[in-house]
Amino acid sequence: VVINLVGKHFETRNYSFTQVHEEGAATIARIAREVGVSQFIHVSGAGVSLDSLSAWKRSKAAGEIAVRQEFPSAVIVRPTDLFGFEDRLLTRVGKIISKFYMYPLINEGNCKIQPVWVEDVAGVISAAVRDPEGFSGKTLELGGPRVMTMRELVEFAQETTKKPV
Repeated sequence: VVINLVGKHFETRNYSFTQVHEEGAATIARIAREVGVSQFIHVSGAGVSLDSLSAWKRSKAAGEIAVRQEFPSAVIVRPTDLFGFEDRLLTRVGKIISKFYMYPLINEGNCKIQPVWVEDVAGVISAAVRDPEGFSGKTLELGGPRVMTMRELVEFAQETTKKPV
């Protein structure tokens, strides 16, 4: 089994989204197929689309297509924002609140998010590993049990860190 977790949320002069999310994913999938790997799991992201305004989401969508071309039975996992130990969601919000006693909210924080616990995503990936035939060729959209606004998330972080916002 090969599980591809490679991805970046920003580009640098050393690599672009296309190089990482599309070309890199295709290369990993192709090599896995060529050496006889029986199962390939590719972690992408929720809401990816070739028509997205976001270059990140377009490159993730292109990566999914490239993976399926190289490894048609690949399982594609599309988690929403992940939270867990040292995450990029709650940890970042908490650090900003702790340092600046505020958090900038776009559209008054009314955008909706549905964060998912990283261990829940790991559990689904583990289930796919244990049942390759049942998950073969599937795309799995994974979100947490609760839809909330970004304002609610910031308020939760504020209550948890005991810092006024």
